[in-house]
Amino acid sequence: MRLSIIIPTHNPDPSRLQRVLHALAVQQHIDFKWEVIVVDNASSPPVELPTESGTLPPNCRVVRQPRVGLTYARETGMREARGELWISVDDDNVLDAGYLAVASAFMAAHPEVGALGGRIIAEFAAPAPAWLLTPDHAWRLALRDFGPAVLISTARTEALRSYPHFAPIGAGMILRRTGIERYLQWAEQAEKRLTDRQGGHLGTCGDSELVMQTTLLAQMEVAYSPALSMLHLIPETRLRYRYLRRLTFQGAATWAEFQCRYGYDKPISRVRAVARCVRAFFFLSAWSPDRFIQWCDTCGYNLSLARQK
Repeated sequence: MRLSIIIPTHNPDPSRLQRVLHALAVQQHIDFKWEVIVVDNASSPPVELPTESGTLPPNCRVVRQPRVGLTYARETGMREARGELWISVDDDNVLDAGYLAVASAFMAAHPEVGALGGRIIAEFAAPAPAWLLTPDHAWRLALRDFGPAVLISTARTEALRSYPHFAPIGAGMILRRTGIERYLQWAEQAEKRLTDRQGGHLGTCGDSELVMQTTLLAQMEVAYSPALSMLHLIPETRLRYRYLRRLTFQGAATWAEFQCRYGYDKPISRVRAVARCVRAFFFLSAWSPDRFIQWCDTCGYNLSLARQK
């Protein structure tokens, strides 16, 4: 089973990108063909691959996407990919040495699964506040651990009622080529798409839309495997309180748009949205830093629901 690893990047930190590529270069138990496609998303200066011995994985190349936006970069990588499986790796994701082998074996053993993800563990460049590491907040930095058991959805029941909580996100997500082809065909005709990070906007859910279009709408399953593990390299700038407020508000706003678009929630009036935000401020005791972040999540979600009418 051939794999294509796609690494979208915009003005990457050279040392982090080198670690990402080195982790791919030392992958173990590989008995299949694979390629690595680094998508330079309008970086200035343009991305150049490191030349140090042992750093680069085999069959690694750079392609360019001049339109800024993570979703557009991913789609460029999809069109370039030749593998039966597509693995999304951000430019701050350090895969465990067995990641590719585990992913390939799992997908071969579970033909009903169209999208797969695993554990994401933080490596902080600076000390993080204790509250940010709690389950209420860790997911905001794309940190995920759903326990020691494999989880597989049932698309015809669970995924029709609510989006599976363990569905994979962009970091480390594995998709099948058949699903990617469906997504690209849909994207060419879609009047409006959800896009992930784009310039200064920190909205998300482009990856959730990928899962919907590639997998759930085709009545295939999503899965979580604890045997898949990676490090998420988190710089000090992403621990700043102002950044976390923006990330939370904008992420919640796009999550509400996604929920409405795919029938998991319904729009509400502006008056009702404001009332929910006011009540939540006092219910959450939002005058403490961590509770204020939770309140930003509530406000972003409900105010966006009002915009969907």
